[in-house]
Amino acid sequence: MAISLMIMGGLGLPDPITFGYKVGIIAMLCLMTTGFSIGYAPLVYVVSSEVPALRLRDKTLRLGFFINVLFNFAVNFSIPYLIYDRYAGLQSKVGFIFGSIACICVVFTYFFVPECRGKSLEQVDHMFREGVPLRHFHKHEFSAFEHASGKEDIEKISVRGKEVEDVQR
Repeated sequence: MAISLMIMGGLGLPDPITFGYKVGIIAMLCLMTTGFSIGYAPLVYVVSSEVPALRLRDKTLRLGFFINVLFNFAVNFSIPYLIYDRYAGLQSKVGFIFGSIACICVVFTYFFVPECRGKSLEQVDHMFREGVPLRHFHKHEFSAFEHASGKEDIEKISVRGKEVEDVQR
């Protein structure tokens, strides 16, 4: 996606943009959109629902979805001002802006999104509580006790002013 956006920006640099460059710009935009549709777009919802701690999941998802809507609004509001000649006049060179953001997202994903393949939600929560570094989530092994299906964590929670036991398997 980042490479497609950067190429799209580069194809918009020559002053008279020929028909061939325009076709290339559209092709890079289609390639980026396809990559986004099968890459980051669906994974945002998967990762945001699996990674947060169980007790904070609801609040984390609300905050994440609010930020998503806020940034979608900001991007959709600013694109006409960035593209059209009457304002910034960047045209396809906005690919440099969004390509740079995509590069930052790749770095962020590598360093801050843990690999949770093959781990249950409870195991991910346990690794966060134990302070396992994010880059070591995929290597973390669980003991037989932690894998046991009969293991129950019982904690007291308050529901409408009454204390009840919450049993998690």
